[in-house]
Amino acid sequence: RLIVTSDDDVDTYEGQVTALGSLDVNLFVAGGTDGKILQLPGNRRIVSNVGAVYGLEYDSINELIYYTDASEGTLVRIKTDGSEPEILMNNLVNPRDIAINSTSKKVYVVDKDTHTIYEYDVNAESSSVLFDHSSNGLGQKPIGIDYYDKTLYVTCVEVDDESIWVGDENGTSITKIIDYSDGGYGYAIAVDKINEKIYFDDFDSRNILRANLDGTNIETVVPTVDEVFGIVIDNANGKIYWSDSGDGLIKKANLDGSDIVPVSISLPDPLGIFFIP
Repeated sequence: RLIVTSDDDVDTYEGQVTALGSLDVNLFVAGGTDGKILQLPGNRRIVSNVGAVYGLEYDSINELIYYTDASEGTLVRIKTDGSEPEILMNNLVNPRDIAINSTSKKVYVVDKDTHTIYEYDVNAESSSVLFDHSSNGLGQKPIGIDYYDKTLYVTCVEVDDESIWVGDENGTSITKIIDYSDGGYGYAIAVDKINEKIYFDDFDSRNILRANLDGTNIETVVPTVDEVFGIVIDNANGKIYWSDSGDGLIKKANLDGSDIVPVSISLPDPLGIFFIP
């Protein structure tokens, strides 16, 4: 509240103020249905006038950004300044999250409506089905995906298929490691590759949860307002970042969930996120 007093008048103004925490990284955010990719801090626009961007990932070795456009059914690659867009896949139905193996130059894309995980081979410039529901037993409606140590970690949201699935990078087997009764259901997932933990959204309880890579030792980390489509782990600074569609804020906390602060103003529809140190 601001009160201004003069000799013959008193005026009062009240407004909502959000105190933003500092950023130790360059954070990139998909504007989702807003059709933008932004760089924080400062909300610098990297990409505009695209469709619903759910998946957003960074190839740190080759310094390239990959994203999915659910409106167009495409997987797209751009430079970090948003230039030189290349459509790599254009036959997707409802593409969501992305995971990258930069060493072998493989990009993994989940398609919610076809219940499929695709592998895009950057060197061969070709795509193939790695897992699907009918052939391999992948859960229906896969949403989130991450990659670590020759393994894919996936979230699914269809009834009886919820929670966390784990599959090998060769496409030979995929199994559920966390049931709905233990992990609820949610949208985003990220692997802490240093401490070997998985962080994932539980929409039912409105929390981000954490577990061992085998799905054991599940614990609550931070509360959320609504759906979370983006989670990233910054081990160098010991932070977790996530996008909360409920209040439109990008937030950070310590890896144990303490010291939660927003690092952005409220955005129209924040979804996928990644960072560059």
